[in-house]
Order: sequence, then C-alpha cells, then structure tokens
Amino acid sequence: MKYPADISCKIERQGEAVNYPDLVESHTHRVYFGCGHLYITIDKHEGKPVRSFLKVGKIGVCRRTLLETIGRLVTIMLQEGISLERIHHTLMGQRCDQGIAGPGKLSCVDALGKELQSFLIKETEK
Repeated sequence: MKYPADISCKIERQGEAVNYPDLVESHTHRVYFGCGHLYITIDKHEGKPVRSFLKVGKIGVCRRTLLETIGRLVTIMLQEGISLERIHHTLMGQRCDQGIAGPGKLSCVDALGKELQSFLIKETEK
C-alpha cells in the first residue's frame, strides 16, 4: 500500500538531511484491544523501516498522545539506525491494564514490537 506521508519527509539522520519521496511503501495492521482498535503503520524506504505510526480510536486524548509519541520515538530510533532486534525486544512483553489485547498481544506497545518482529522475519526470508 502506498499513501502520502503525513509527517515531514525531510528529517535529520545522524546530522544530515534525508528526503523521502511523497509516496512511500507502508504496511498497516489493525489489532483489536480491550480499549478499541489499534492501527500500526510501518513505512519503508529503500526496503528498510523508517517511520512508525500508532493510531487508536476513542480512548481519550492522553492515551492517544502517548501512543503517537511512542510511534514517533520508534521512528527516530529507526532513522538513527538502532536495530530492529533491539527495538522489538524492548517493546515486546509490555502489559496493559485493559486486559489481553487479542491472541498473543499484551498491549499496544507489545503489538508494535511484534509487528516490527514480523517485519524483520519477512525481510530476512527474502
């Protein structure tokens, strides 16, 4: 799936500007949680993940802001070259007070970690 990037395509990577095209390849996965649906989007550029977005429905402004911030922090980590292994191991296993988030999912953050792990597995199989 390709769509217009909804954040600035010009970012800093280790001191130098990186320009992404207006259209990037992305993968969006919808996961149901006790507090609603979570949409995890991972953008790719030149075959590597470069941005992540976490979007949720009606869960309140504070939780939505926290999840969007986590997505932005993971984006920075990807753009700075931190390995997918390190990122997904850090995120996986985090639990939520809203209960089990679906088969094999413990929280929104755990789901993002597992989505990154799935991306890593698919890329290594190529």
